[in-house]
Amino acid sequence: MPSWCSPCQEEAPDLKDFYDKKSDNVELLAINTTSSDSRENAIKFQEMYNLNFPIFLDLDRSLGKSLEVMAFPITFMIDADGVLKYTIKGQVNQKATQ
Repeated sequence: MPSWCSPCQEEAPDLKDFYDKKSDNVELLAINTTSSDSRENAIKFQEMYNLNFPIFLDLDRSLGKSLEVMAFPITFMIDADGVLKYTIKGQVNQKATQ
């Protein structure tokens, strides 16, 4: 979720809405996986869209590299056991988050 990513900006309101309505047994975590962003820009992005879910920084891209992230945005759905179940490449919307 780099602050400069246009599709990330477009999906931010849908992710916020999903987070606000999600059940207690679901969690949403965002990761800024770019070395060309800053903590300050990530905070501004979070404030601009009033995002109330955690956004972690991966400034050295170690997590992005391990997950083979080649483009933004990308969404991973991981179960309670830590098993990757689904990957959505590209922007998510309300329909995808239901």
